[in-house]
This record gives sequence, C-alpha cells and structure tokens, in this order.
Amino acid sequence: MNAALWEQVQFPGTRHGLGPALHVQLLKDVVEVFLDRAQGDKERLSNLAVGQAFCHQAQHLELAIGKRLKERGGERTVCVERGRGFFVPCKSLEQTIHKSRGQGVHREQHFGDDVALIDESSGWLYYMASPDDATARYLFRAPLEGDPDAVERLTPAEATGTHEYQIAPGGDWAIHTTSTFETPPVISLVSLPQHSAVRSLASNDGLRNRVERVRSTSAEFFQVQTEDGVELDGWIMTPVGFDPALMYPVLVYVYGEPWNQTVKDTWFGMTTLWHHFLTQQGYIVLSLDPRGTPAPKGRAWRKVVYGEVGTLASRDVAMGVKALLEERSYLDSERVAVWGWSGGGSMTLNSMFRYPEIFGTGMSVAPVPDQRFYDTIYQERYMGLPQDNSEGYRRGSPITYAQGLEGNLLLVHGTGDDNVHYQGTEALINRLIEAGKPFDMMAYPNRTHGIYEGAGTTLHVYSLLTRYLLDHVPPGGR
Repeated sequence: MNAALWEQVQFPGTRHGLGPALHVQLLKDVVEVFLDRAQGDKERLSNLAVGQAFCHQAQHLELAIGKRLKERGGERTVCVERGRGFFVPCKSLEQTIHKSRGQGVHREQHFGDDVALIDESSGWLYYMASPDDATARYLFRAPLEGDPDAVERLTPAEATGTHEYQIAPGGDWAIHTTSTFETPPVISLVSLPQHSAVRSLASNDGLRNRVERVRSTSAEFFQVQTEDGVELDGWIMTPVGFDPALMYPVLVYVYGEPWNQTVKDTWFGMTTLWHHFLTQQGYIVLSLDPRGTPAPKGRAWRKVVYGEVGTLASRDVAMGVKALLEERSYLDSERVAVWGWSGGGSMTLNSMFRYPEIFGTGMSVAPVPDQRFYDTIYQERYMGLPQDNSEGYRRGSPITYAQGLEGNLLLVHGTGDDNVHYQGTEALINRLIEAGKPFDMMAYPNRTHGIYEGAGTTLHVYSLLTRYLLDHVPPGGR
C-alpha cells in the first residue's frame, strides 16, 4: 500500500489506547480492500471518513465507515461491520438494496451484521442480514461489481430462526448451523448457492427430544413502543395454564449492552430452560432489546449509545416494561422482578436504582457497578477515555444511583472473577452500607465470571436465584 495514501485514512479510535500494532495491522488489512478497488486514485478517497475503530478482541474489529466513491458516473458505498469491509454498488447513499419496502429496508439496516466471505475471484460478497426481522439472521450475497439490485438471499425463504455459516474459499461449500429460540442447533454441510443439504454433521436429536419433553410453553416475539418513541423488540413466555383474565408476576431478563442481544430467535441453552422452569412455577418471563444492542437495525441504533452506556439502555428497558404493563392487563405491576448476568447484572442494578417504581426485586449476577473498574478494551471502545467522558462514566455506572434502592436486591459474584473484577461489587456493597440500604449477597469463593467451577456450583446458583424469586415475588395468577 502507498504510505502517503494510508496516511489519509485516520482511525480516531486508536488514540484511545485501543490500537496496538496488531490491531492497526488488521485495520490496514480491512482498508486495503477499499484502496485496491479505488486503484490508488486519491480523488476517490478525498472524502473517506473512517469512524472510530474499536477492538472487539484481538481477532474482531468493529468499524463504522461512511463513504461515497464515485466511479463510472455512479457511486459505491463502503460498508464495514465487525472488522471486515466490502463495497456494494449503490446509486446513492439513500438507495435501498431492495427497491420495494416489502423486500427489504434501508441499506445500512441491511448490512447490520457479519461478513461471511469476500470472494473476489467470483465477484461475490457473502454476508449475514435480516432486513425484515432483527431477531433472525440469514445468508445473503451481493455482487462486488455490477447491478446494485442483484442481491440474493441464499438461506431458504421458508427457513426461520438464526443461521450461521462457515463458508469455504470459493463459496461452493459451507458448514451451516441453525437454531431457534425453542430448538437446539442443527449443523450440516450445504452446497452454495443452491443451499442444498449434503450431509448432516450434528442433528442433536437426543437433546432436541429431551428439550421437547420439558418445554411447556412457546415464546411470543413482539414489538413495543415506548413513550420516547423507540420501538423495541421483545419476547414473552407465559405460564403453564395461562389465563389472560388473571394477573401474573413478571421476571424481566436483561442484558442491553453493545456486546449481544437477548431478543434473538436462537437457542440460549440453559438460560431458556431455566426460564421454562419458571413458567411452570407460575411466572411470566420476558426480555427487551434496547438501543445499542447489535441488532441489524442500522448505524444510528448502534452508535446512539456511544459515551452513554448504561443510561439510554436502562431507560429503554424501563419504559418498554412500563408500556407493556399498560398494554397487557395480565402483567402484575406489583410483582415485577428483573435479573441479568454481567452486563445484564449492571442493567439489573440500573433498573433497581433508577426505576424503583417499576422494578421491586432484582437479582444481579457478576455486575459492573462502576464502569471505571472494567477493562479498557471494552469500556473505552463504547465510552471513550474516562478523562474525556467522566460525566458519561458517572451517569452510566449503577453505583451512582445506589441510594435509589427501594426493593429487594440480591448480589451474586465470584470472588475470582477475572473478567468483571470482584472489587466493583465490593465498592457497591460499601456504597449501599453507607446509604443504609438493606440487600442480600452471595459470594462464590474463587469462581470466575461464569460461576461454574466446583461440583454443584451451577445448580447452586440457579437454585439460589429461584429461591430468591419465590421468596420475594409470589408466583401464580391472581
């Protein structure tokens, strides 16, 4: 690559301490694709705006790149997600990939997820998207040259749920993994682009049969509008023998961080099975995805939380629950609990401290009470440097609002947590003591972030959560 040309490309995110040599080289590799296709023409790069580049892990990057490259009287859009970049022919930045609203949505929403393969030899870009349903993922491909409308969905039209692909070089073969909210994954070898099944690699029949025997209800996916005008995706699981004329206690499962979604039509394993168990005890379980989560809803949805992690998302969830309580008479506003793990533990704390009029009981597992104590590779990626955004760190940290606790709070943490360090929970404990707030606490000696080490630990954790819920939020319809 021409060194002078490279100097024109700026990555502001690297000044946040997130750009060691390995990451910078990865960024250069990404941009190399663009520069090769621009054929070194500096004019075509004159308005290249590279947004903040953040390291996800050593092998993952997230970039937001907006750009027009004028070529042969038309334009090209540079799209980068999760560290991989590609060109898509586009007559204007406002043009949708599919012209009809029924087929697709705005360009940037269509490119909401991961790139599966860039095959320059055959001229195709393979990527994951879901234009009509942010809870699903499907495989598409688009030409690197030519007709901007020649986008193809390769996942069969009748397929539902979430799909993942490991595509071989050349794009002829792929390992295909698919699951839904209610069914464990199935893995197979498929040929592309026909998506013909060649061989079953893992049918998971035994697990699927066992799950079917214990599954007592099905989740309903829905959308809800908050008083702030934000539409949130959600799912809800109702109790066995559900009677809409009665009012049931509600457990809200939260995460709400930029790392992941809870509202996806995919298999969540043990968490879903525990939620099924709770519906058998007489609880309604639901979840909402706030703004900032990695749903394929476009750049604005993702970037709005930059510098505001913990504030907008907790309000979105609280206002979403408030709207549901008003819309659905069978949700008992006097029996609302919230729980989550890791970022979901933080969301639980923010919910309990900032919206005590909505949430009466909270179970927070391995939370980040003070964002200043979390690792830089994650926190600074979404919040900037503490010295540049001290007020954002203060607003987003649950410990700031500890004096707002009014309900029942259970804190759970492993003392050997090497991800979310135990010191954060200790700081919160001291703040709650200082504020004279009663709470409950369970420390798991020397357990890490997953709190699974040692015989019986996982069962103990979920038994603890179940008992706490039963003790403080009476089950069953009334």
